Amino acid sequence: MKKAFDHVTRFVLMILFPLAFTACSKPSPSPIPATVTIVSIGPSFGSAGTPVMVTGTHFDATPSKNTVKFNGMTAVVSGGTTTTLNVTAPAGGTTGPVTVSNSTGSATGPVFTYTTGSAPTIESINPVAGKAGTSVTITGSNFDITPANNTVKFNGTAATVSSASTTSLVVSAPAGGSTGPVTVTNGGGTSTGPTFTYTNGPAVYVSYDE
Repeated sequence: MKKAFDHVTRFVLMILFPLAFTACSKPSPSPIPATVTIVSIGPSFGSAGTPVMVTGTHFDATPSKNTVKFNGMTAVVSGGTTTTLNVTAPAGGTTGPVTVSNSTGSATGPVFTYTTGSAPTIESINPVAGKAGTSVTITGSNFDITPANNTVKFNGTAATVSSASTTSLVVSAPAGGSTGPVTVTNGGGTSTGPTFTYTNGPAVYVSYDE
């Protein structure tokens, strides 16, 4: 009886051991490789030459290794990180999606709309210095009378436009901004104006003689 039991035990082990070994040695599934994605572009409209920031993931840390196209037209990549790329809307481009390609793959993002019209100009800003939240008046020409249609940035950080006319914009110096030029972008293009200096003290206003 014991011999029969031993034979049965050996038989069961001969079957189960290879199965257990196979289960333990089965390789784990390979991780899904990272690939480039586009989250947003800003601004989403403008004329040729408009600076555009493309935001996403898995961009190559070397800007030149990312190929950015506006509806099939290659754009110049002037700088960037693994999550942002600074590009210029190419001359000869047409309205259509923005794409990014690099060694991890390619992605199609939002549509950039080419517009026509006179580019805005910035003549002055007042005050020229202050802390975050300071109300700043930008004087110039060819601004859009709809506040939201003017994208104002303080050294690359977007500001809130509270009011607008064709010759002036009232904005707030954005939190997180840094000392640098003020830019205005609308349907006609982009203009770069004077430098706004961030300080911990009161705003510095400039008087203009009539």
